[in-house]
Amino acid sequence: PCFHSFRGGKGVANYLGFSTIIAPVAALVSGLAWLLTFAVWRIPFIGSLVMVFILGAGTLFACNFHPLATAAVLATMALIYYSHHSNFRELLQK
Repeated sequence: PCFHSFRGGKGVANYLGFSTIIAPVAALVSGLAWLLTFAVWRIPFIGSLVMVFILGAGTLFACNFHPLATAAVLATMALIYYSHHSNFRELLQK
């Protein structure tokens, strides 16, 4: 974020930090998935979306799909995906 005038990355980074406490294995896997995704496509937001999906799934499993946890994970994922809507638009225009 510091290389991009602190635009972007904060929501996904916060979600990663929070999820590390609840689902450390999912956090590790999602970090590796981000690196792999970025290495292949060289587009950070695609890696972030993959990371958020893995973190969400890992958190749901770690919380045994508790209804409150499920609602929180789905809301968080929706907000993060929504915040990337301009990135989706730019990618589709290429």
